[in-house]
Amino acid sequence: MKSELLKSAVLRLNRKRYLITLVLGLFIVFTSGKTGERRRYYIPDRQDTGSQAISGQVKKLKGDLHFPGTVERFYKLKGNQLVWIFPDTVKAHSWEAMLMLDCILQFGLNHNDYHPDKLISIRMHRLITNYSQVSIEEKAAFDVMLTDAVITFMNHLHYGKLNPVYAAKRIDEGISGGFRADTSLANAFKKADFMSAVLSAQPKSRAYSILQSSMRLITGQYVGDCYEVPPGEVRKIAVNMERLRWTDMTGEKFLQVNIPSNTLRFQLPDTAYQFKVVVGNPLHPTPVLQSSLSGFIITNQSYEGNKLSPQIIFPFKNAQHIDISGISEKSLLHSGRPAYRQGSIQVQQPQKLAKLLLMNDGQKEKIRLLMNEGRQKQDRDFKLRSSLPVKITYLTCEVIDGEVIMYNDPYRLDQNLEKALFGNAVQ
Repeated sequence: MKSELLKSAVLRLNRKRYLITLVLGLFIVFTSGKTGERRRYYIPDRQDTGSQAISGQVKKLKGDLHFPGTVERFYKLKGNQLVWIFPDTVKAHSWEAMLMLDCILQFGLNHNDYHPDKLISIRMHRLITNYSQVSIEEKAAFDVMLTDAVITFMNHLHYGKLNPVYAAKRIDEGISGGFRADTSLANAFKKADFMSAVLSAQPKSRAYSILQSSMRLITGQYVGDCYEVPPGEVRKIAVNMERLRWTDMTGEKFLQVNIPSNTLRFQLPDTAYQFKVVVGNPLHPTPVLQSSLSGFIITNQSYEGNKLSPQIIFPFKNAQHIDISGISEKSLLHSGRPAYRQGSIQVQQPQKLAKLLLMNDGQKEKIRLLMNEGRQKQDRDFKLRSSLPVKITYLTCEVIDGEVIMYNDPYRLDQNLEKALFGNAVQ
């Protein structure tokens, strides 16, 4: 979601630059040359930017770049020309890029990851206002570093900084069929709203969008502190924004089991049903994964004491061989504190969940069979016409009705992730 704060700042900056340029232009016209003589002033063309200098700096700075392969591919798409540093008389997107990097905390990211020691606003101002006096090598070096910072920003927005599946090296090589920052950034230069095009790299899920909106509102109270380690609440939100970048939470229908909140949510396009669950204990943790559910089974092989009792099982493919099964130990779910166990996830009111699955799969006629299954002696399978995504998540905060809700961290995972995002200064 585009930040209105960033956009208004860009507009104010552009107005100021326009006025300065206009005043300087009038000054030159009225104070230069002989009376009645028309003077010509050379403004360097966008293409006159030294392709050898760009390719040379990409090679020279390779060790300092986070995504050197992506940067190289991007400049090839742009003809190995400067893309940020032009004379002050030429419209560019350099200040918009710098403003986004300055407000990086709004996106749950760390300013130190985007070359802050090299991308200094005063330095860029000097390169632009003294364009003809600065060497092409110096302009190319700044241009390349800013490109790497924006590409890093886009990759972190989309994949996350610490994605357990897509490491930075793999992303830099280019993921077939996946998000590619080189082509996305090149396309952003063609858009009327450059900033929105860059920020579109973020996940499209509702869970991420509302968490990012809350982060923007909260960090708005800390203007000027973007370069410091953020407060605990901000770090908590940032950690979970990072996790949501690893997980595909899009789709109109899915089952989500969130471990810290001990809940299962059946998400539908216009509503959601929530159930209590029992998950794995810290010694035998429930894994974070994504799979799909193709149906459920009612079996009479479950014993409660000495009595044969029917049980509903919701199986889905996963390497850990866990499933979701019904639970009848109501005391575990009504004790006022989370319940943990080994093995599979157990859900309260499994018959209600099964009924909802059939109703939303267009199989209402089978609900009667479901309600009578306790009288059957044999196991029975219920197949769904359309498989349903299953997402097991570890989110220690979420936004509910506009309020940020914090959960316990049962597996003690937040602290290490905070340190990885914000460094050893995190306490």
